[in-house]
Amino acid sequence: MNCGWVQDRLLLYLNDELGPSASARFGVHLEHCGTCAAALEELAESQDSLRESIYTTVQPPASLDARILKRIQALPRRRSLWTAPTLPWNAKAAFAFACCTLVMVMAGYLLGRWSAASNPRGRAPEAVATRPTLNLAALADTHRAWNGSAGSGNVDAEAVAASLTRQTGLHITPLDRTDRALRLTDSAVVQMNHIPVAMRHYDWNGIPISLAQTDGVRLDMPYSLRELRHHGNCYLIHQSEGLTFVFWCEGTDNFVLVSRVPPSQLFALACKICTKLRHG
Repeated sequence: MNCGWVQDRLLLYLNDELGPSASARFGVHLEHCGTCAAALEELAESQDSLRESIYTTVQPPASLDARILKRIQALPRRRSLWTAPTLPWNAKAAFAFACCTLVMVMAGYLLGRWSAASNPRGRAPEAVATRPTLNLAALADTHRAWNGSAGSGNVDAEAVAASLTRQTGLHITPLDRTDRALRLTDSAVVQMNHIPVAMRHYDWNGIPISLAQTDGVRLDMPYSLRELRHHGNCYLIHQSEGLTFVFWCEGTDNFVLVSRVPPSQLFALACKICTKLRHG
């Protein structure tokens, strides 16, 4: 998410007209970008000043409209010094066609400006509108497959992070260097809509946990999920077929934690992992 995209949507963000996923990314971006945060604050102050400047408690009397209308009707009508000639039918049709053409040209120009502003990376509008989302069923199947296997238990977290970084182009941070309760047992790269997703499987105090990481610019998170906030971060919670999913974003990457544990327990772990990613 770049500054141009954010600043074009500051007014929508102030009016709570963005979806939960976009609002979460806004919050993350504003925490790290002083320029956009300053622009948001300036826009909010301008809105407050405008509301104060146009606010009034004075109410016009109920009879004001009637009196104004009565005086206008009483005014003498002026006769025009000349009478506009009546256009022939062909001239009227040509004039109407010219007006329609002008409206279509202006509409095309405004649509092009909007498209350029909403696609700072030059991607086609169709590509943005049809951006795929993370496949929850595929994540669940991958987690169950790992859950059914024993796992090696002697995986080098540093080597796995470096390998996943090379394969996906993402920045993969080792998580279990200082936390003995979170032990890496396996990893792989899966493809969703030809987009790589880095999958890591952990043993968390005897509980199988799967962590997925992918590029949020190319693969979006699902919408219409329950939203929770913790220390300024936005998390999305979902339960399906006995599994709990916790979604969040960090920078331009999306993360998903999957496990067969209660939502409150997995949410607490997600908050802890998010903190490690920020300071790792």
